[in-house]
Amino acid sequence: MDKLYYPAIMHPEEEGGYSIWLSDIPGCVSQGETMPEAVENIKDALGLFYEDAVEGSGTLPAPAAPKSVELEPGEFVAVIEFSPGEYLKTGRQRL
Repeated sequence: MDKLYYPAIMHPEEEGGYSIWLSDIPGCVSQGETMPEAVENIKDALGLFYEDAVEGSGTLPAPAAPKSVELEPGEFVAVIEFSPGEYLKTGRQRL
C-alpha cells in the first residue's frame, strides 16, 4: 500500500500545546506540547488504528481532501503522511 495523507485538525490549547485529531477516523485523537510533537503523537495513534484494522477489516478509511475539513475559529489543518508498509516494518507494538 502506498502512502496515505490524512488531514489532521490542530487546535491550539489556551494553556499551551495542541490537541490534534483525524476527522476521517473517529477516536483517533492525541496532543502535544509543540506542533511537531502533536504530529508525531497522532502518527502513533494512527498506527495503532492501522494495527486494529489489519486484525479486523484490513483497511483504514480513505483520507478526505484537506479543503473539505470543517474548522472552528483558531483551528488549522496539518496533513499527516502515513505509510502502512513502513509502519509495519518498524515493528511497533502497543505499549
